[in-house]
Amino acid sequence: MRHRDAGFVGAAVVGWAAVCWLTVRLVARPLAPYPRWDLLVPLGLAAVAAGVWVWRAAAGRRRHVVPPADAGRTRGWWPARSTAWACGAMAVPLVPLWLLMQAAWNSSPWMESVQEGDPTVARATVRQVHGVEEKHGSKGSTYHLSEITAALPDDGTRATYRVTVRANDPLRKGGTVWALYDGQAPDGGARFGTGEGELRSFVGESAAPGQLALVVTAAVVSVVTVTGAIALTGPTGISESLRTAPRGVLRRRVRVLGAPGENATPGTLRLIAPEGGLVELTMDRGLDAHALSVTLDGRTGHLYWPRQADDEAPDRDVTAFLLLDGKRYLRGTAPASALTDGEEASDPFASPHGLRAVGPYVSWRWTDHRPALLGFATAGVCALLLATGAGSPAGYAEGTAGWLAAAGAFAAPAGVMTTHVRLGRRRTAGRSTT
Repeated sequence: MRHRDAGFVGAAVVGWAAVCWLTVRLVARPLAPYPRWDLLVPLGLAAVAAGVWVWRAAAGRRRHVVPPADAGRTRGWWPARSTAWACGAMAVPLVPLWLLMQAAWNSSPWMESVQEGDPTVARATVRQVHGVEEKHGSKGSTYHLSEITAALPDDGTRATYRVTVRANDPLRKGGTVWALYDGQAPDGGARFGTGEGELRSFVGESAAPGQLALVVTAAVVSVVTVTGAIALTGPTGISESLRTAPRGVLRRRVRVLGAPGENATPGTLRLIAPEGGLVELTMDRGLDAHALSVTLDGRTGHLYWPRQADDEAPDRDVTAFLLLDGKRYLRGTAPASALTDGEEASDPFASPHGLRAVGPYVSWRWTDHRPALLGFATAGVCALLLATGAGSPAGYAEGTAGWLAAAGAFAAPAGVMTTHVRLGRRRTAGRSTT
């Protein structure tokens, strides 16, 4: 079992901070000579933090760590947030991998020479337009490729270039474009464009507007997702079945039994009523029901569930809530056939002040989480290769940047979803043994 102690929280904080550091460096300085040590350091730190997290999880399971019953301060039912956290985890590698791919595509030996010299971004006047070609992009958008002649510096005394520039509208004679070149050698090559900010971002003078917008959008979506998940999985959010129960709510006084015997259903918490009725409460996937049974052995409380209609199938699962004495609660499901006798009650979550979820007590098995771990490991290796120069004309293995980024971006979500499905099947298998 894995208990979220200071070690796990510390490893998670360090890992997330390293990912943020990596993203900030890519936005602030997208291009630099390879290998990119400013990127390899946060990547290495993230790898170490992930290794510590996995090691402590495996060590905690070997030691059978069982924290006290009142450990944890979370108000919300944390297993219900797994889907939101899984979506967030799937999105984590996408932004850095995209930025790494863009950096590899835009880097070149000439760009490195400009950065080592006197990088200059200046206006250039369109001296002549040789031709314009209209192109169609995605979602019906259009852009234009204009073949022009421009001079550097703008007075044309040092170098004249005939280049093709992409712009939303056709360029015209006398118009203005922007150029990046080595101020010490204007005739040594130049890169032209219509956006000053993008060219300045190549030499670390400013953040590229498109990349900055991508990072800000990803951050806002993540915050909204996490905030929404916390709100929906709070004490009132998870008791939807009780608040909307058309036939009212029933409750029964119960006591938690200790470690389950050989005939107990895996993944269940056994509850017994004073009159002797036994209820097996099936826990959410990922929750270590065995450790929970040991920890809560002998604790008493009330089990709440929505009253069922007489004609409903007795073998169907019903959502039930166990509210222990002391305002600790947990959620699970139980067969309707075991929830027939009870007294009328009001929704205990109508006034959630002081309520706290039991746990977290996480069941962590390497075999269950192997796909997600391998997926993130693949994404990390791809990011590491891109940071060392793979796929870049200025590095090695030119032309592979897109493949590496795609492999990493696919591996992490695929691993997380496979793990999510595997845990769900394990819970279903445990329920079908009754």
